Amino acid sequence: MRADEKKPFLSPLDFMRIARSASIAVMRSARGAAPSLPRALELEDRTLGEAGLTAFIPAVHSMLLDLLNLGRDDLQAPEPSDSFASWAESMARAFGAKRPPSLAFTDRDALGAPRRTVHTAAMLAEEADSASFLFSGRRRVLAAVPLIHSFGFVFGLLIPRRLRIPSADVPPSPALSGRPLQKGDMAVLFPQLLKLLSIAPPPDAALLCSSSPPLETQYFRTARSAGFLSLAEIYGTSLTGALGWRKSGEPYELFGHFVRHGEKSILRPSTGTTLTSSRLQWRRERHFSRTADQDGGK
Repeated sequence: MRADEKKPFLSPLDFMRIARSASIAVMRSARGAAPSLPRALELEDRTLGEAGLTAFIPAVHSMLLDLLNLGRDDLQAPEPSDSFASWAESMARAFGAKRPPSLAFTDRDALGAPRRTVHTAAMLAEEADSASFLFSGRRRVLAAVPLIHSFGFVFGLLIPRRLRIPSADVPPSPALSGRPLQKGDMAVLFPQLLKLLSIAPPPDAALLCSSSPPLETQYFRTARSAGFLSLAEIYGTSLTGALGWRKSGEPYELFGHFVRHGEKSILRPSTGTTLTSSRLQWRRERHFSRTADQDGGK
């Protein structure tokens, strides 16, 4: 499904969800436990002070500047008396004014060092459009992953937005207790939660999970035995974005915005970026296996 090009890349509500995700991450880091924050729509008219963020504003603001790839002169830090709605509108204006607008996701390289990778809005939209077929038939998306992570951002926020599917954030609890699963739901989660999941799903509920390294084959069988329609695994990193997908222990299939390039590389034609790994094993023209973590790109 093609997005309406007249629509902004992100809405003020999207920025509220992103701000909430960043706030939870900062407060969890400081307190050692996940805080309880209302859902994004319930925060709209609340001030940051009322939400208990006064002491955390500098850290949250810094995290959002990094994520939205903004300079300190691009966006002023909010005051405790500012509402979440006005804060989101400020972020929307600052992000929309950048050319090109982009986000920067942080992960760690093979040696454990922090790595920051910038993805333009156009690159993220291409990725979302390429992977949107996995959401066919879904009526609602429940994101149990942080939206400040590349996987959470694309699959928990951007794709549902572009497909006009309702999307909500839930705590990463084994029973997905934030909102009960309904028929037609898709839960977006990390492998750590998948291994702990304890819930009897309604008919037609599906799971979408990230991986790096590859997910153990047993979890595909376990998901189906538990009553889920399917488990789709997205292979990639914050550096590469989503490279491939599978719904069983078979090889991954490349997403449409990538092509095979030689024996050990994958090419993204729209950017000219080549991703190379000695552990890449081609099975067919667009199917591959990996034996260990992503080595990186060039």
